[in-house]
Amino acid sequence: MGGVPIRSFHKDGEHPDETITVKLSENHPERLERKKWESLTRCIPDTPEIPTKTAIKNGSLYIIGSGMQVGHFSMEAIAHIKAADKVFYCIADAPGELYIQTLRPDAMDLYVLYSDSKIRYHTYVQMSEVLLYHLRLGFNVVGVFYGHPGVFVDPSHRAINIARREGFHAKMLPAISALDCLFADIGIDPSFPGLQTFESTDLLLRKRTINTDQHVVLWQVGCVLDSGFRRRGYLNHNLNILLDYLIEIYGEDYEVINYVAPVFCTLQPVIEKYKLSDLYNPDNAKKITGLSTWYLAPKVEQMPNVEIYKKLGLKIPDKPFKREMRFHYGEDELKALKALKLFKVPGDYKRTVATQTGKLMIELSSNAKKYHEYRKSPTQMLEKENDLTSSLKKKLINPPSWRLRVLTKPDAQEVINSFLNKLYTTPTFANQWNDVLSKYGVVPDGEKDVNNWLRQNGFDTTLEDIVAGQSAFDSSSLLPWSGVYTMNFDNCKIAVVGDETWYKSQIYYNGYYIKKFNYQNGVLSWSSADGNAVSANLTFSWKDTQHTQRLLQGKIWYPSQSEPTQNNSYGEADSYTSPLSVWQGLYKTFMKSGSSWVTGKAIQIDAANDSVTFGTVMVKNYTYDDGTLSWKVEDGNDSNAVLSFYMKPNNDGNGYTASFSGYVWQSGDKPTDVKFSGTLDTSFMKVWNGYYSTLIKDSQGNFNPGMELVINAGQDLSSTKVFYGGVEIKSFKYATPVLSWSEADGNDSNATLTFYQSTDGKNPSFSGTYYPKGGSVPVAPNMYGAYDAKYLSPWSGYYQSVLNDSSGPEVIIIGTQPGGQSEISVGGVEIKNFAFNNPVISWSDDNNNFNAIITVYTPQGSNVKQFAGYHWPKNGTKPEKPNWVGKIDISYLLSWSGNYYTYKKDDSGKWATGPAFQVIGGRTNEDSIIVYNGQTLQGWVFNNPVLTWSDTLNNSNGELKFYIPQPTDKTTVITPSFSAKVWPRVEQNPQNQIIPVH
Repeated sequence: MGGVPIRSFHKDGEHPDETITVKLSENHPERLERKKWESLTRCIPDTPEIPTKTAIKNGSLYIIGSGMQVGHFSMEAIAHIKAADKVFYCIADAPGELYIQTLRPDAMDLYVLYSDSKIRYHTYVQMSEVLLYHLRLGFNVVGVFYGHPGVFVDPSHRAINIARREGFHAKMLPAISALDCLFADIGIDPSFPGLQTFESTDLLLRKRTINTDQHVVLWQVGCVLDSGFRRRGYLNHNLNILLDYLIEIYGEDYEVINYVAPVFCTLQPVIEKYKLSDLYNPDNAKKITGLSTWYLAPKVEQMPNVEIYKKLGLKIPDKPFKREMRFHYGEDELKALKALKLFKVPGDYKRTVATQTGKLMIELSSNAKKYHEYRKSPTQMLEKENDLTSSLKKKLINPPSWRLRVLTKPDAQEVINSFLNKLYTTPTFANQWNDVLSKYGVVPDGEKDVNNWLRQNGFDTTLEDIVAGQSAFDSSSLLPWSGVYTMNFDNCKIAVVGDETWYKSQIYYNGYYIKKFNYQNGVLSWSSADGNAVSANLTFSWKDTQHTQRLLQGKIWYPSQSEPTQNNSYGEADSYTSPLSVWQGLYKTFMKSGSSWVTGKAIQIDAANDSVTFGTVMVKNYTYDDGTLSWKVEDGNDSNAVLSFYMKPNNDGNGYTASFSGYVWQSGDKPTDVKFSGTLDTSFMKVWNGYYSTLIKDSQGNFNPGMELVINAGQDLSSTKVFYGGVEIKSFKYATPVLSWSEADGNDSNATLTFYQSTDGKNPSFSGTYYPKGGSVPVAPNMYGAYDAKYLSPWSGYYQSVLNDSSGPEVIIIGTQPGGQSEISVGGVEIKNFAFNNPVISWSDDNNNFNAIITVYTPQGSNVKQFAGYHWPKNGTKPEKPNWVGKIDISYLLSWSGNYYTYKKDDSGKWATGPAFQVIGGRTNEDSIIVYNGQTLQGWVFNNPVLTWSDTLNNSNGELKFYIPQPTDKTTVITPSFSAKVWPRVEQNPQNQIIPVH
């Protein structure tokens, strides 16, 4: 089978709506191929000087077939390919192409001559002329065509006939065609009772007579009555005309077999039986492709079908048609030759590049032992292939034909997509890539080394092409956009958990799953009509050229509103780091022992620190690919493991819980039975540990800053404490990812908050409902919170330090409330551009006189804030061991900075919430500010640890004594506190105290 090699892939009859053109570098193989072809076609004359047949000429022409799959190449064909001066090919399967390129890297692809705007016959003339041009120059030429080179291959017959006529040695070698495969797969003998074969278009145009007492084979039913070419696959609009014709002969219920010969040795043939009338159904009709051959029964010649000619607007012949090949240079042929002078390679032509799958198909076709291994157990055979990723191995286990076509024949953009997919889903690969860029990015011709690294790792592309193709990938995949975006539309949170395939991704709006979202050309959209809280039309983009900061902007509107005329929402997310953060948390595990399951060692995933812990031991060199986490003993671990993660439905039918199943073993081969499983411990709050700034919506719909939420998480709920506004929440409840509390348990408020874990694992957020004691439950989320990694306020103060075992400089930390601009100075000099990711403070010498990395902490069993870390000179080397420590000096008011929330005893002796008290400490007492009950106090006096003020300049009198409570256990939050006496003007010093809670 040849003539129309089907090299464009379409699944289930679908066709892509657009072609993405990638800017290719000068030395990219595809660009070089284009230059080579356009140079060649300028050399072929409009009107060839036909040699006379006076003697055998130098040069030879061999036309050979590739068969239906790469294993069908004959030994004779391979020998001629190796020996030829020039090799040209036009075949349908990527492994076959790759095999030819392996034998002859200089071989040229005739498929380039096809074009959607050109009739096929002109393409065939041009193909044959390319072969004849080199033959006439005295070269030994080989042309390779798909299937059998003499079956439905016009250019092969034309070239052979003209070559022989001109005195050249020309030979066609037989090969396996689709008909040969059909005989074997369907099991028929063409000698009994006989066989007729028809090309489908010819059958209709000539109204061929079918002898219904013989076998009948119809070719090219997938492009019937289509004289053109479509690189993306034929639409087959005229199939119903063929059905009408056959039903007149056979009747509606007659059975036809849709046959497709397997193009890969691992596949079975397609043998689908239909009633003719069933193929009017579009769902069945779309299964008829350009590779389809139909098996029915035969016919004889009759007068032309006038009605069909009229429908197509063709001249009606006045006599029976006898098809004959044209071996001359008439007007039509010369027109095709002249068109070569203006030839340009079509923009949608995609040169086939090497893939791991393609190489595997070649090996399976030439290595019978390995092929039988695959047939017996694809999983076990593929497991031994070290060059294949775990994701690719899964896809190669008994895959459908369409998937193998995609995997074996990617174009330039698909190679780029494959690289970017691996970059975004495999942390170890991303680290390797960053190391390569760091190593070669600063050396001359470093880009060549980067490109060599790409090829060595199986990516036939370049750094320049990856940069050019990034936008096409970004517009079709949600992987690059994974993260949490805080939008300025009601301060909502949009969480994106991207997948390799966009429709397998997950989108959340304020913690609620978005139903039926769509993502096309970089635009994310959904509708409230599908049960969502809002409608949205949002576009992703990069804020910087380094692709580290991502933006999301567009329109969001409520069901009661019309779509805005202008964008009303904007948000940012941090850079993407680890896909493992989707599965962040602590997992309870179970190990199968005999016939029962017993508790196993816990597994903790901490994507923020790029770590996995099994039991109490951190796993070394783990890999994560396509939802599978694995590690090996040979990398220094105590065990091997392969764990596949998934979302498991909860027993109550509400929601899902992250889970995994897989294998853990110490030595030998991987077990055949699953004996290890795990489920996320929904009571584990450590992933949300930290300080959160909050916003609360008022009755007018405006957002105002709320009090901070503090989660001090232990190993379980019993050792976890939650504070809101400095007040410890009583009897809170937590089930991943929802935290809630109620006034019924003695709290002053009610809340139900849903947490999000951003993809980089470092910036969790929450949204939900909050209302005070006795208030009404909000009908929609009215409270939002964001983890504040720059919340330095708890560490404010003066620190005396020791550097290299000698007295060091004084360190002053002036921490603001969440989101504010904190300050740090060392030895009286302000530090510029420091970073704080609780509890680590760091800065470099770009704008400072030295470098530092310090960790602030409160030692177990102590109530004194301290720091320890590294200090080294500008342009120096970081010390191997910590050389700088410090301890807070509480004699300064700055060390007591913060918001204090108080309780006050009333006249009946009961405690009630008191007025707020705030200390805004400065470098000196004169720089400090004290605010009580909304009034800035004047004339106060601080004599550590006592603060006093009088009613001379204020509306009250006060006497406070600061202290730091002793910790009750290692997990308790250590916060400054005070006990106080406060009384109005003109009154005597009272006995009742205000007892603070910070």
